[in-house]
Amino acid sequence: MRKLYSVFILLLAVLLISSCSKEEKNPSEPEGNNDKAPGLPNVAFKGPNTQSTDQYALITKTSVESFNTYPLLINSIFSAVQPTSSNGEWKWVVNPSGTASETFTGKRNSDGSYTWALILNGTIQNNSYTNWKAFEGTTSADGKSGNWKIFDENSTTLIGEYSWSTNASGILTGILLEYDNGAASGKMEVINNPDNSGSLKIYHNNVLELMSTWKTDGTGTWHSYENGVEKTNGNWQ
Repeated sequence: MRKLYSVFILLLAVLLISSCSKEEKNPSEPEGNNDKAPGLPNVAFKGPNTQSTDQYALITKTSVESFNTYPLLINSIFSAVQPTSSNGEWKWVVNPSGTASETFTGKRNSDGSYTWALILNGTIQNNSYTNWKAFEGTTSADGKSGNWKIFDENSTTLIGEYSWSTNASGILTGILLEYDNGAASGKMEVINNPDNSGSLKIYHNNVLELMSTWKTDGTGTWHSYENGVEKTNGNWQ
C-alpha cells in the first residue's frame, strides 16, 4: 500500500497548510441558493477494542484505521468551509495560499446518490497542479455504501480503490485495493459486525497473507500465511 500512503501523505500536507490558512465559516449557511448542502461523505470502521501489545493486534488495529483515512481527510479539510452551489453541484473550496486552491465537489444524481471529486490547482509545496483530480467517488443516498478511486500524484493513473457497503443486518464491509500497472497488487478486507466483533484479511497479489478476527470484548485470533498456506497462528487478550 506504499503508493496509497504516499498520496495520503501529500494530501495530509495539503491539509496542514489549509488548516493554517483557511477562513473558518459556518457550514450550515451555504451560499448560492436556499438548498440544503449534503453532508460530506463519511464512514468509520472500528478495529478491536484492546490494549494488547501483540504485534498482530497492532497490525490489525492500524490496518482497520487506514480505511478511515480518506473520509477523515475530506472532513478535516472541508467540514468548516461554507459551500456554494450551482446547477445542482456543491463546491467546498479551500485556498491554502495565494497560488493554490483545493476544490471538493458533490453532485446529486437522480436516484439520490452523490458523485464526488477532489481537485487541486496551483502550486502546493513546490509542486504544480492543473485540475489534478486526486480522487473521485460515489455514495448512496443513505450514505451506507460508496466507492472511491484514488489517483497517483499529478496523473490519471489509478493506484487505489476503496469501497464499503452495509447490509440489512447492519454488517459493514470495506475493501481497499492497491493497483500496480493496472492490476490489483494489494487488498485489505475488513468486516464490522453490529456487536463490535469483526475480521480483517490482507492479500498480496490475490494471495492471503494475514487473517485476524476479534470478538465483542476485543480479544482476537490471527493466522499468518506464506504462499497461501498457513504457517503460524495465535491470539491476543
